[in-house]
Amino acid sequence: MGLLTVGSPWCLGQWQTQTFALKQGWNAIYTHVDAKHTTIEQLVQGDGIEEVWMWRPKLSTMQYIQSPDQPLDTVSRWTSWISSNADGSSLQRLIGNAAYLVKAGQAVNWGIKGKPVPPRYQWTSTGLNLIGFSTKSASPPVFSNFLNPVNGFGAGAQIFSYNGGDLGTTNPAQLFTLNTSTVNRGQAYWIRATGYNRYYGPFELGLQDWSGVHFGDSLSSYKVVLKNTTKSDLT
Repeated sequence: MGLLTVGSPWCLGQWQTQTFALKQGWNAIYTHVDAKHTTIEQLVQGDGIEEVWMWRPKLSTMQYIQSPDQPLDTVSRWTSWISSNADGSSLQRLIGNAAYLVKAGQAVNWGIKGKPVPPRYQWTSTGLNLIGFSTKSASPPVFSNFLNPVNGFGAGAQIFSYNGGDLGTTNPAQLFTLNTSTVNRGQAYWIRATGYNRYYGPFELGLQDWSGVHFGDSLSSYKVVLKNTTKSDLT
């Protein structure tokens, strides 16, 4: 476990653009930036994005699901933005640490400018979770290794991913080669949880204030706790 304090009195807030390589049809993405400063309509800017559905899980054993949910307005776990009814859509802005289904009319690289958010996710107690992970973009780990610290979870996890195109019995498709399938940053996956955990990677982050560091003459230090959740030394 490490402890880091930051005492610099002056620092500029950072903006970051997260880019998603969308296929034509349905894609599952996970945002590592918060883009509440603007609307989805402004973010799409003629990129051919037709629909955006945000997954809002309910953390209750009475609400668990056993198969990947279809994006439907009648399902309370979804809220949506539809390009043909942009002003009347229930979803207007994108937040960080959230999973979305995005329907694209064409293949496109969609850049979302926002403020980086620290990795944080609370799994539902059972059933399927739609989730992405803060892995490195270059040479990401494979699922069997990445999820293994959770009581061997990586070897027996049920994971589904979207491949573009229409939704159907094979989309999303289950991943059977977890020892070769990579955990891609910015991509969301359906993952079945068999019990409560808050695993989000080999490191667990604890922050003094999850909304960020508010620099100014009223703050002299800021505490960050970094915990190794594995049984091995990590660098």
